[in-house]
Amino acid sequence: MLGWRSVYGTLIGLVATGGRRRDRWYRQWLNGHESCVESDTRTRLAVIASAKELERVAGDCTGVVFLGPGSRLHDNALAAMAEALADGAEIVYGDTDQLDASGRRCRPSYKPDFSLDLFLYQDYLSDCIAVSRDFLDRAPPWNFDDPHGTLLGWLPCAPRIVHLPRVLCHASAPRPQPEAPSAFLAAFLRERYGSGAGVEPAPARRGTPMRWRCRFGASGNASISVVIPTRDRLDLLKPCVDSLYATNDGTRLEVLIVDNDSSERATRAWLGKAQHRYATLRVLGDNGDFNWSRLNNLGIAAGAGDVFVFLNNDTLAVEDGWLDRLAEYALRADTGAVGPLLLYADGSVQHAGLVVGYGAHADSIYRGTAPDFDGHGFVSPRLPRNVAAVTGACLATSRKTLETIGTFDEGLNLAGDVEFCLRAGAAGLVNVYAGDVVLHHYESATIGRHSHGRDGHRLGRLVQATLPRDPFYNPNLTSVAGVGRGAPAFALLHEDTSDRLPRNPGEPLERQ
Repeated sequence: MLGWRSVYGTLIGLVATGGRRRDRWYRQWLNGHESCVESDTRTRLAVIASAKELERVAGDCTGVVFLGPGSRLHDNALAAMAEALADGAEIVYGDTDQLDASGRRCRPSYKPDFSLDLFLYQDYLSDCIAVSRDFLDRAPPWNFDDPHGTLLGWLPCAPRIVHLPRVLCHASAPRPQPEAPSAFLAAFLRERYGSGAGVEPAPARRGTPMRWRCRFGASGNASISVVIPTRDRLDLLKPCVDSLYATNDGTRLEVLIVDNDSSERATRAWLGKAQHRYATLRVLGDNGDFNWSRLNNLGIAAGAGDVFVFLNNDTLAVEDGWLDRLAEYALRADTGAVGPLLLYADGSVQHAGLVVGYGAHADSIYRGTAPDFDGHGFVSPRLPRNVAAVTGACLATSRKTLETIGTFDEGLNLAGDVEFCLRAGAAGLVNVYAGDVVLHHYESATIGRHSHGRDGHRLGRLVQATLPRDPFYNPNLTSVAGVGRGAPAFALLHEDTSDRLPRNPGEPLERQ
């Protein structure tokens, strides 16, 4: 088996060629690296495209494959899915790509492992999905007119869902996403999150694929403690705090500024005045070395909120009510940490979730790209999804979660956010990237998440022991060198203008 560097590192070269070449390079990469799946299992699968075909499934069939309209299976798909079902999976899905007018493969869609928070907004399973006969017999019937609703109805049955990170089917055109949610979505949310949950129209925003917004229960009565570690930099701190109060309900808001030995006279003067201007603002003093984890733990000890939001002083709020939205996620019983979409001053992505495991550390995805774009090989940065970790530049969690898994590890000066998220995941909680919440973050564009200072070696050992492969990031998109470092390997989709793909291994590759 080829290693990560030799196989997935190739993808970095694919995206580096840019624009119109990418589909051609995708096919060349497939020609050299796509593996055949050989299976001696005798599992029989029936490929179903209509209700009548489903009614005629043979009694000895051990699984069913539902195939979306206009799609066809990869040559190795049935063997791969049958093998996964034989190993105990109840639902199996894989990646997809498209066939152009000449029958050439292009525009891959590389999916994460099952992410409920993404699935609430995007049905990325049912274009090609295999279901075991045992599960099909006990589950609600498949609705060909509403596969998303069918799958939502199946989730309370707790099926074992397995993602195969390989292309299993080819579509003739991009699958359109519905303009309105399934009628079953609101009922699913109420059953899972309580009577206050539901669905509402999404706020109008140009370029976003979000057509509706899921609500997880009222957060209007929740008190929120915002912890902001700082050392001088009044030019950042003042607009951060002012925007915080300008965009949220100050009566339920507690702001705790942890002053880490600021020395500038202007900073000290402003901190004194701010406590008079904002009745719910307090300043906590700390004179030690800068330690992100310790400073935020001081805020936790002093805070009274139902939800804690840990915020860098170089952030700027740009939308009303964003704290309540983060609180809504954080107060869910299944949630560990929540992080929003953070944009640089030029509007490009600074944070849209962290990828953990590849290369032993954690790094940002989508860094430096526009948040509103279509035709890419992963999921939109505007959609919520589950992630292995979020950045501590803006991280929300509930008091209950802190009481359950503990506070930040002060042995990690800068990487306490990643360790906290990994601990939450190990405790059975999910970390949520809230792509529908947006802040600006003025971190230097040249500084990546790979710089953890003295934390690096310990974090590497921790990641390798806890999460050597990030389940929410498709392995076909990454390499040790490629995660978030100017190599957006997810953007493998552009107009194709190349010659045809070689039809057998003996034919030469296309010319560059």
